[in-house]
Amino acid sequence: MPTWLFWFIALAASLCYGYWAPEIFQVKATEKWPQSLRVHQFWVNFFGSVAGWATLYYLLMMRLRVFDRAPNPDPGVIDIVLLFVTFLGVTGHLPYTLVGITSGLDAVAGRALVKLADRLRPEGAGR
Repeated sequence: MPTWLFWFIALAASLCYGYWAPEIFQVKATEKWPQSLRVHQFWVNFFGSVAGWATLYYLLMMRLRVFDRAPNPDPGVIDIVLLFVTFLGVTGHLPYTLVGITSGLDAVAGRALVKLADRLRPEGAGR
């Protein structure tokens, strides 16, 4: 597959996800969104998809060398992680997944800080 064709398909798919992601993922009341939120959603979903396609390109062309008939290296753990990122990005789920991960990490860090503060607080001192 010519490189230009791969990137043409990637760009076309990413533009579709950027533009239609709210409709594809059935986000409610998008007609009430301000223009800034529409632009932000396009940007996040477009680049999330581009990231997936770029990861796919790396896996196929650079890492596994699928099209140049070179000996393939043995896939490792990093290849499985990249394959997961590829799937999430190409299917438009990468932004949602990253938001979920960061929200979860924020919640865990918040709970850890509360526990740490409780341990450091002198006995008898209230919250």
